[in-house]
Amino acid sequence: SALSAYEKVQDILTQKVGAELPPEIANNMGVLYCRQADYVKADKMFELASERARTESSHDERYYQAIAVTIAYNLARLMEYQHQRDEAETQYKQISKEHPSYIDCYLRLGCMARDRGQAYEASDWFREALHFFPNHPDSWSLMGNLHLGKAEWGPGQKKFEFILKQPSTSTDPYALLALGNVWLQTLHLPSRDKTKEARHQSRALSIFKQVLRADPKNLYAANGVGAVMAHKGNYREARDIFAQVREATADVADVWLNLAHLYVEQKQFVSAIQMYDNCQKKFFRGHNVDIMLYTARAHYKAGRFDDCKKALLKARHVAPQDTVLLFNQALVLQRLSRDVLRSEKSNLKQVLQSIADLEMAQKSFHWLARHGDRMRFDLAHADSEARLCSDLLSQAKYHETRARRLDSEEKEARHRQEKEREALLAKQRQTELERVRHKEEEERRLMEQREKFRQKTMNLLQFQPEPTSSKSGGRSKRSKPTSGDIYSDGEGGELLDEPPRKKAKRSRKRRSEGEDGEEGPSKKRRSRKSTEPRAPRQPKAAKEPKDTGRKKYQSKAFVSSSDDSSEDEDTQGLVIDDNDRVAPSQDDPASDEEEALSEEEEDSEVSDAPASPQPDSPQPDSPHLDSPQDSPAASDEGRPPPGRARIISSSEEDD
Repeated sequence: SALSAYEKVQDILTQKVGAELPPEIANNMGVLYCRQADYVKADKMFELASERARTESSHDERYYQAIAVTIAYNLARLMEYQHQRDEAETQYKQISKEHPSYIDCYLRLGCMARDRGQAYEASDWFREALHFFPNHPDSWSLMGNLHLGKAEWGPGQKKFEFILKQPSTSTDPYALLALGNVWLQTLHLPSRDKTKEARHQSRALSIFKQVLRADPKNLYAANGVGAVMAHKGNYREARDIFAQVREATADVADVWLNLAHLYVEQKQFVSAIQMYDNCQKKFFRGHNVDIMLYTARAHYKAGRFDDCKKALLKARHVAPQDTVLLFNQALVLQRLSRDVLRSEKSNLKQVLQSIADLEMAQKSFHWLARHGDRMRFDLAHADSEARLCSDLLSQAKYHETRARRLDSEEKEARHRQEKEREALLAKQRQTELERVRHKEEEERRLMEQREKFRQKTMNLLQFQPEPTSSKSGGRSKRSKPTSGDIYSDGEGGELLDEPPRKKAKRSRKRRSEGEDGEEGPSKKRRSRKSTEPRAPRQPKAAKEPKDTGRKKYQSKAFVSSSDDSSEDEDTQGLVIDDNDRVAPSQDDPASDEEEALSEEEEDSEVSDAPASPQPDSPQPDSPHLDSPQDSPAASDEGRPPPGRARIISSSEEDD
């Protein structure tokens, strides 16, 4: 709000009034920008203020020179914020040289030396400021803090008591808080007297309450009261106080650390470690050795010795001269080595590493027992820990022998398992090869069967003639049909799956009608080539057929060639005229038998096998059909010519 007011004033002066900004306002705006970490604008305002001070010095030189010194000091402070420490140190020395009584420069030079770890140089700068102002409270406070930082509680306590003895600073809150922290810090000393702990707690609590009476809104005093309550074991009350202080402001690192300490005491180690890490990142940019030590302590109490070791190693990289870190590191190495040696599951590598860590811890404890800082840890404790390391090293030979024996057994077992694994893999590979081979053989067998089946199916569609067996003096007979033959239903020409039913063999040959010339149509067979012509048979006398009142019809049909027919009748068929009608002769005594035979054939199909050729005569090249008019045998004889067959069906079947 103050900065916005100054900006409004600047706008009024520069835009409406047309006047220049005074150096005092420009300096104050630079300070506010610096507090907001806007260092660029702060630098511009300080440069503007310095220029305006030089311009206005002609009106009042003494006044504006004093303002110029303040602006120069603020510029040096800005350099510190921007980590330009060499330039800032040069600026402070230049100001102190021109104005020796300006003690703020001495104090800043002492603080910069303190931050570099040069405590004696810092003390010299603070004493230089006391030469000009012997009772200056800031100088005494900085010197007291320098003693407390080195754990010199007595000299530090005296510095703050000197401030409180002065009439003008008898109620100085900073000195009272520092004195209360000194009484509180005595509770953590290694050489403390436990009988005096309650008295020290009461003194610290009374001092913090005195500060709160003078300034009820003092957050540091409230934080001190919470710390005393935590030392007394009242963790709930202490936690409530810390929470209220943290709600009031989040810019105090001590509140974060106290909350983390309280979590450790309540064994909430995860929350404590997380709080330490957040405080480290927020306030110290990850390089505060004390917070690293607190984090290692939380890991140690949680039993995470490896994490504790890592945290201590990181802290030692930052502060290798710290003896407390060295003591804690040796203690953690000893604890880790003892656990590894006592464990039955430790391998040889872990045992050897533990022995090496024990030797390092023993050397560290021996050195700390002679050259340690008595104000930070007990030297006798370091000596006792060194003796414990020696005892553990004396037992290390047994643990090493046991670890070597276990390691050799483990190697043998691993080698045996590797052999078994290789044998199992070889067996699996062999099984896989056999499976593949069987699969290939099965596929090859299936392909062969498929090829055979395909060839067999193709053969079914081919017409192959079968040789006819002829007997001397007899006619060839039709062979039995086999599977795979194709049959025709006669007139329609459709293929049949089943062979046709055989017609009952006739007991007698049919005769022609006789002399009246009513012969059935016949077809003339080609004469076979032979050296000697065969004499035709003499037809028997035909008799008049009896009129039985039943008609017999001839059906238009033909006999298709098949594999079952004889060689000479592969493609020869018999065509029968529908108008012709064959009737038995009445004078023939065999007509009655023929009539009875025809009645038996009413339910059968109309087909008859042609007469087989003479075995002497050659097979004709291509059979053909002759018309009834051209057949001389049909006109001279009363029966069909030899080699022809006539198909006669009953009237019921033709219908």
